[in-house]
Amino acid sequence: MTVAQSRQVDFEISAELYGEFRGLLSDEAIRGRVREAMTDLRGSINREALPEMAVRLARARLAALAQSRAAQSARCSARITPPSSMDSAPKT
Repeated sequence: MTVAQSRQVDFEISAELYGEFRGLLSDEAIRGRVREAMTDLRGSINREALPEMAVRLARARLAALAQSRAAQSARCSARITPPSSMDSAPKT
């Protein structure tokens, strides 16, 4: 696969995954996971299978990242949630 072909595949995979993860993850996070997937798979699988396997690997990594960030955000929100009015009512 030439450099130009590799860039085109990166672009196509990123475009596909933007639709799934935009709003959850930054464009740079999406592009980064696509590049990592391409790099990790290059040379270890048939080059014709590389685009399909790269999109699957990138999607799995992005899903894990989105899930991790959502869980982290939920934990942070729980820590800074103000007490309810019931908690601050004077005790009788």
